[in-house]
Amino acid sequence: MSAHLAHPLGKKALKLHCTGLLMEYLVALSMQLLVVVATTPLL
Repeated sequence: MSAHLAHPLGKKALKLHCTGLLMEYLVALSMQLLVVVATTPLL
């Protein structure tokens, strides 16, 4: 019973972790994009 109860919680924690990683990736990607856009007119 306890294992059945812990499964959805673990799934939710994993989902939150993946969402956090995805957000970090998107932020890093957008920052890189901003740098590219900012430096493109200079080239």
